[in-house]
Amino acid sequence: MSRRDRISVFGVTLVELSNIILFILLILIASALHGRWRETTYLVATNSTQATELASVVEARRQLEAEAALLRDENLQLSARVAVLEHAAKRTGGGRDVPSCFVGPDNRIQYLYEILIREKDLRVSPLWDESRASLVGAIPGAAELVSSSLSLDEFVKKAMPVYDWSVEQGCRFYVRVKDETTSKAEFKEKLRAVEAFFYKNLES
Repeated sequence: MSRRDRISVFGVTLVELSNIILFILLILIASALHGRWRETTYLVATNSTQATELASVVEARRQLEAEAALLRDENLQLSARVAVLEHAAKRTGGGRDVPSCFVGPDNRIQYLYEILIREKDLRVSPLWDESRASLVGAIPGAAELVSSSLSLDEFVKKAMPVYDWSVEQGCRFYVRVKDETTSKAEFKEKLRAVEAFFYKNLES
């Protein structure tokens, strides 16, 4: 060992002192790196949480927009239904001021349909006799209105051409109506639709 290496400070050689200083520096560097690693880990975790929360907000907004669009469509359909019914009701004159389109040899009214009003739909059955078959076939939409199940919207859409034909002829078709609903509100709504296009005879 050289003389320089043997020089001591407080009983510690320069070599040993250098090793101690180097060890302390390594500890400080390791501590700094560990702190940086913890900070980086925290930032990554925080960003991940924020990204998840942002994705949840975006998805919730998308769902709300879809629900709002659905409500707008339903509102438009209801508005269209009301407009059609109000328009047809105004054209009927509010009373039985025109004759029946079908009258028998004895001048008695002949019915075009039997309409069964049910909770969720309407059933339309033909009541014309064979002598009227060819004429019914020539009336736009008359045969197509016959159905075992029609929603209210479908009924309104299919009844309109039949009604328009009767207006052109200066008459109105009569129908027999039966009620099989448990809700009077449902019955009244569907009955108003029937009355917008036909004269009706309500049967028990």
